[in-house]
Amino acid sequence: MTHIVVHIKKNQEYKIFIERAAEIINEGLLLGIRTECLYFITVNPMNSDAINAIFNIRNQDRSKGLILIASEIDEIESIIEFDELSLKIAKRIWPAPISIMLPLKKELLENPNNNWNIICGDNNKVEVLISNDSLIIELLKKLKEMSGIGYVVGGPASFENDENLPINGIKVVQNFAFALNFIIEAGTTKYKNFPTKIEIKTPVNEKDVPLENIVQILYEGPISADEIFKRLK
Repeated sequence: MTHIVVHIKKNQEYKIFIERAAEIINEGLLLGIRTECLYFITVNPMNSDAINAIFNIRNQDRSKGLILIASEIDEIESIIEFDELSLKIAKRIWPAPISIMLPLKKELLENPNNNWNIICGDNNKVEVLISNDSLIIELLKKLKEMSGIGYVVGGPASFENDENLPINGIKVVQNFAFALNFIIEAGTTKYKNFPTKIEIKTPVNEKDVPLENIVQILYEGPISADEIFKRLK
């Protein structure tokens, strides 16, 4: 099995490596790549072997599920069960270093012949990050051209209980150089933290329901709760 590490310096042209990175995903292999928050191990959501490999190499509890990463909301509307309120909220805050727990379409969860139940863990929702990182945007653009799929799934490029977050590619290389097929090492991430994580609880009647009761902060990362509520008002 081939393991390749590419080091990209600041302002260096990186698009020449993106096509190979997209091929890695498309072939069902494992890619280490930067997002604005952390480095992630990413795979094709249609490949069960690659998905299982993430859980295994991270020593990850399978009940917690993986993160779906896209660069545009349009790319996930075919798999996410948005209601009017959750779509409105998502469009106001994305793209940003904020992940949202969102329900999958019922037919996907009920289909035993896909990987979404594994991706979601013990939940009928999946954590979604709409990334604004240039590497992710170019990767997903090329992947969409190749396969018609404009998103990946993955987990932080560190062991699950490791307190040292994967904020640079060197950490990823140290931990997973011989487990990942391709690593793009491109400096330190912008926010150096997990994304702020929220969940939307759509009420039966949203009139007069405080915003704080609709949007629940599960983890406060780069974007504070105050900033989120400011964006939504």
